[in-house]
Amino acid sequence: DRRRLALEVLEVAIRQLLPALGIGLALAWLVAPTLGAVLLSTSPRSPGTYLLVAVAFLGVGMTAALVPALRASAVEPADVLRVD
Repeated sequence: DRRRLALEVLEVAIRQLLPALGIGLALAWLVAPTLGAVLLSTSPRSPGTYLLVAVAFLGVGMTAALVPALRASAVEPADVLRVD
């Protein structure tokens, strides 16, 4: 089923995105005090900012994974396995 294949590709993408996002947010939390002088009107550890960035990164990552998922679901598996 083509829909199932696209969902499997997106599932692999989310399994890669979530740990990367967690590591990135943890590192950002650790270096936030040093970046406090650069930020003008935002607290370096504002939960809203972290949430907004996390949602934006997940959105971009899933959009980037959607293109190969749709391409993979558009190809017939027998055609891919057939040797010319």
